[in-house]
Amino acid sequence: MSCQQTPQAQEILKDILDNYNDLNLSNNYRIKDITKYTAERNMEDLGRYGFTHTFSDKDNVLMLKTLRLSWDETKSELKSACDLVRKLHHIDKNHENVPHIRGFLFDPNTDREYLRLIFDYIPGQWSDLSKFLKENPPSEKLFPIILGAARGLEAMHDKEIVLDWILPKTIITLNKEKALILGVPTKSVEKDPTIIHWSAPEAFRESNPSINSNVWQFGMVLYACISKKIPYHGVRPFEACIRIQNYQKPEAPSKMTPFEDKLWEICEKCWSKPDGRPTMSDIIESLVSINDEFFLENNGTA
Repeated sequence: MSCQQTPQAQEILKDILDNYNDLNLSNNYRIKDITKYTAERNMEDLGRYGFTHTFSDKDNVLMLKTLRLSWDETKSELKSACDLVRKLHHIDKNHENVPHIRGFLFDPNTDREYLRLIFDYIPGQWSDLSKFLKENPPSEKLFPIILGAARGLEAMHDKEIVLDWILPKTIITLNKEKALILGVPTKSVEKDPTIIHWSAPEAFRESNPSINSNVWQFGMVLYACISKKIPYHGVRPFEACIRIQNYQKPEAPSKMTPFEDKLWEICEKCWSKPDGRPTMSDIIESLVSINDEFFLENNGTA
């Protein structure tokens, strides 16, 4: 339910929005028109990102994703969210692993709780990597998703976008063949008691994530792809916290294929001290080499 604002509060929010007129699509679309006739078949379940609406605009199919803003911190959160939209908008709109964001909807006169994001919709079967891992697919079959997630994360880092969490639950899969990185907050994952198992050591000292902590977590995603288990599985969160802060890495699976051995080498680099971790560009270079070695030799590409 929307909360009524004072005229002064409305003016403050309008002043913020004036800096993002090129991205404010509130005059192009009305949220009531988008959601009024949305049936279940017009919604996508993006797991930890929540549900989205899909709708048609002339020859385009678009996707609406809602971000909830804190009532007490609307001013700062609105500015931060709009800054994020601008950075996402500047990513190549044809990037295969990042859905293009067109802009946002926000009406400071009636509602200051929600910022609606408008993305280009990519058709296909949407899910997330965590659900795919439950099917216990061979690591080789996961490689296109791994490489795609790395490329999507690289695009984020190139625009100085730091994701709050890089987890199998936050990596969207398309037809179990392709990874999509949305780049929007996923605060709901913090309700998961095992979330700490994915944290970087510095996360226990610093309040905000960093590019380096994103790389650490990407290494944990690789671990999950190899082992089909969460990091430090069978260990309580408190014990996992101690191990992480002491840079005690997860144990390597007892039986790994030569292909998985190569992925494990990347994992260990991701789990170095912050200054020694590779960039996502470095990781992609290593993944491309793995692709050349294990897939191109067999007349195919992962």
